[in-house]
Amino acid sequence: MPETMGLFSLFGTLYILFLIPFFFHLPTTTFTSAEMATNITDRSALLSFKSLIYNDPYGVLSSWNDTIQHCRWPGVKCGRRHPGRVTSLVLESFHLSGNISPSLANLTFIRNLTLYDNLFSGNIPNEIGRCSRLRYLNLKKNSLGGEIPNTLSNCSNLQVLYLTYNNLQGTIPSSLGNLSSLNILALSYNNIHGEIPSSFGGLQSIKVLSFPYNQLSGEIPKILGQLRFLEFLLLQFNILLGKIPHSIYNLSAMVNLELSGNKFEGTLPSHMCDNFPKLQVFIAYENKLSGQIPPSISNCSALANIELALNNFTGTIPSSIGTLKNLNFSQFSFQPIRS
Repeated sequence: MPETMGLFSLFGTLYILFLIPFFFHLPTTTFTSAEMATNITDRSALLSFKSLIYNDPYGVLSSWNDTIQHCRWPGVKCGRRHPGRVTSLVLESFHLSGNISPSLANLTFIRNLTLYDNLFSGNIPNEIGRCSRLRYLNLKKNSLGGEIPNTLSNCSNLQVLYLTYNNLQGTIPSSLGNLSSLNILALSYNNIHGEIPSSFGGLQSIKVLSFPYNQLSGEIPKILGQLRFLEFLLLQFNILLGKIPHSIYNLSAMVNLELSGNKFEGTLPSHMCDNFPKLQVFIAYENKLSGQIPPSISNCSALANIELALNNFTGTIPSSIGTLKNLNFSQFSFQPIRS
């Protein structure tokens, strides 16, 4: 009997010794002091963000508390390579009311910040510019005011910036022209004034420039004609004037060019469609354009929508337009020829 007990004791001791390394190396229970500090930093930043929200009608933030680890809170995602570090905060269409907390700048690993379709007011915090890993910033459809922070130019990895449908004022920061990775810049439906910065010639990755329904003035910078990946140039209903730069007609990637509701003048060049193989939409009604509509417009073979009414064009509709097989809608008007 003693030998049997001794044997069980020996096996028990060996079993415990076998398990000890596993307990001490479980990945879910071991954190360095640095990891613990950053976990606390990200969690605190999120709680600070929550503290500035005074109305949460759907209760989406009600579980943002100590009962659940912050990486499992609704709208929050953390990375695998850096446990506990927030890489994404997405809270869409929850009708959240409040201000955007500057503490979000402490989420130094965040790549996606989306607060689309809520009721946030106040200013966009300057501190957001410290989020150097940020790639996608969507604050569309809120009630944000103030100016666009210059500091956003420090988000050197930013690819998409949506600030449409807010109450933003002031001018477009010229420093945004330093965002060489930016693909989409959308600022429509605000109260932004001033000129389109010539520094935007540095947006060498840009595909979409969308500024409709603001108070922008001055001329289209000629240097925008160097943006070889630009597909959408949307400038309708501002106070822009002058001639449409000929360099714009050389943007072979262009799909949608909308210029209506401004004060553009001059004529459409005879070669305007020589380098527009992908152009589907050309809308420039309600301007001061004059002269004749060039017959070469039929060279824009992908054209589906053309609207040129309420200008000062003379002559007639070129018969060559009848060769546009994809054309779904067209609208023209002409000034009577005086004898």
